Amino acid sequence: MNPAQRQATLALRAWNIEIASIKSNVTNSQLGEMRIQWWKEHLDKLYEGEPSNTPISLALGQAIAHHDLTKAFFTKILNARAKDLHVIQPRSLSDMEHYCEQTSSSLLYLNLEILGVKNSTADHAASHLGQSFGLTTFLRAMPFHKSDIYLPMDLTMKHEVTQNDIQKGQVDERISNVIFEVASQANNHLIWARELKSKLPKEAVPAFLPSAFYEDFLRRLQKENFDPYRPELLEHGFAPRVIATKNYY
Repeated sequence: MNPAQRQATLALRAWNIEIASIKSNVTNSQLGEMRIQWWKEHLDKLYEGEPSNTPISLALGQAIAHHDLTKAFFTKILNARAKDLHVIQPRSLSDMEHYCEQTSSSLLYLNLEILGVKNSTADHAASHLGQSFGLTTFLRAMPFHKSDIYLPMDLTMKHEVTQNDIQKGQVDERISNVIFEVASQANNHLIWARELKSKLPKEAVPAFLPSAFYEDFLRRLQKENFDPYRPELLEHGFAPRVIATKNYY
């Protein structure tokens, strides 16, 4: 990854953090909708070469111009985030996967464009990895957003788990079984993506290296009996752990 690609990737990540934090930083969905609508309108200006005088806007505008980033991917992310403002609990695991495809996978598609990769196999891998990253992030976020329900309704009904059970922040066998099913699907997407490894252009690999951190978390979650509230998972998360990623993906 050259310096220009690295700078564009950082700009994209900063923008994504800004958008992803809207739901938790507003007191009601209407305020969230206003913020997302502002970004939709500002996105038009970015593609017209008119960024605002803020660090994220300037950096993102430069990334869009230099790497010819596809506007539709940004729009998918914004639309999915806007819809999520009104979601108390996902209806199904399939709905969660669709949301992750619209958000996390779209972000990976943009990362591939920054790397100059236009390849259907890489896109296929990005689709699976985005869904894996998103599902894993839902599980990892549970201890930090106890008022939100990050487990799908179809699985909580299957295992007779109520919203109150989840919001207590304590994992019993029923909740553990729900988390196991979500984590298993996240791991399945990692496996399906890795099956495409031999067909990927080498230029795509940097976009997929974060898979090491997500798989590591899923392994440790399994070790902790699918309880994301365990101290080992809360203390270490992703970043502090040193994982060899050079030849990982």
